[in-house]
Amino acid sequence: MTFPTSVLIVGGSGGLGSALVKQYAKTIGGTNVFATTRSPAKPGQFPEGVNVIEGIDVSQKESAGQIVDGLKGRTVQVAIYVSGILKPEVRSTLCDAEAMPARTGTVEQLWWRRRGRRG
Repeated sequence: MTFPTSVLIVGGSGGLGSALVKQYAKTIGGTNVFATTRSPAKPGQFPEGVNVIEGIDVSQKESAGQIVDGLKGRTVQVAIYVSGILKPEVRSTLCDAEAMPARTGTVEQLWWRRRGRRG
């Protein structure tokens, strides 16, 4: 099995996201894993070396730029989006074509394809 050399997990502190972060850190090394969190990370929450990008609220359009900044110029081979949004009014806002403009191709694949269109 071939594994990616680097990965970004949006929603890395939740159940599935946390499990993915741990597995990828074990498989490809923590320094090759980026994980986003809404709240500050707790000591020992992530494996050693994992790059944690804190303060990411996917219901806010600024989060795309914050993720790009948090990558510190690095690119990732795989991006996994496991962050959930429960409020219907927030989901409809995020599906608006103007709501989540990605600043680079690195992060563009993360954001939902608006109303089924490829962007």
